[in-house]
Amino acid sequence: MKIEADIKELIHLVSAVTEAHTTAFLMADNQKRVLKLFDFCSLSDNIIRDAIIPYGYGPIGWVADNIEPFDLSKFTDRDSGMLKLYSKNEEIKAFAAVPVLREDSLVGVLCVDSKSSFIYTNKEQKLLTIFAKLFADFMNNINLMEYIDAELSSIKFLHDFCRKLSFVNRLDLITNLAVESIMDLLKCNDCFICLKTDEKDPYFYIEAVCNHRNLKNKVFTERDGLAGCVISDKRTILLENRGNDLGSSLFKSSMSVSQFSSFMGIPLSYQNKVFGIICVIDKRKYYFKSEDMQIVSIIADNIAIAISSIIAQKKILDLLKSIAMDKAKNNRPNRGVL
Repeated sequence: MKIEADIKELIHLVSAVTEAHTTAFLMADNQKRVLKLFDFCSLSDNIIRDAIIPYGYGPIGWVADNIEPFDLSKFTDRDSGMLKLYSKNEEIKAFAAVPVLREDSLVGVLCVDSKSSFIYTNKEQKLLTIFAKLFADFMNNINLMEYIDAELSSIKFLHDFCRKLSFVNRLDLITNLAVESIMDLLKCNDCFICLKTDEKDPYFYIEAVCNHRNLKNKVFTERDGLAGCVISDKRTILLENRGNDLGSSLFKSSMSVSQFSSFMGIPLSYQNKVFGIICVIDKRKYYFKSEDMQIVSIIADNIAIAISSIIAQKKILDLLKSIAMDKAKNNRPNRGVL
């Protein structure tokens, strides 16, 4: 990507201006509270290319945790190991780092070190702050491009799904198409579609599933598990980190589902009546995003209409058959009368 190449050039520029031994830009993951090495320019062969630094750990983590420029007086240990950037000790004499911010939100940390100077002056740190603003603009452009690419990809995915759905007129084919499409989109551990086709029936049946096939056709009620909560509350539920302290199972305790941390449940409803649910799970924490929920919600709306149409058509056919049978019965000659 052109913007990433521009960032690499900017890192080289910072390195040349500050005469740094190593210049590094680390990108922030504010959910997991870690910094990941995005790119660097260094005279050392000992850089850890996949370095990950928790917030609060060492000088770089301190910058991320406090969102302030690095102040040498706060760290007296000059062991380069505390930087978590080198696999071997380097004779670093000076180090400086500044937060990269975008609208008060941490984007990353820009840092430099030196083997020739014992301190970075106030002017040099101000220069780093100016460079940090440029990094923030570049990263904003990358995020914008990624967002546009994701949006275009989502539009194409939904277009393809709706086109395929228009050719399907069987309940099992609709649910299987939805599960396969969601699994292909999210690359998650499993997806379930559960339905109640008879309003008088209190049970919801697992109609389609990808991996837990032993649960197909199993039943539960709206009082059971996380799925039941979605149905009874008539609302989407997104759990980013379910944790071990939540006793609620996916359906009910007698239906074994492998351990999962992330959960997304979207009700299937028509005319304000919930007749089913889409459940998506993954063992990784914080796996599903709000964008994923929006896309699956659109899928849910479309298959809800398709399924409701099939159920309505079946009721009409059953009613027509009943009327036809009644007519045939009434028109049948009574052989007991001469």
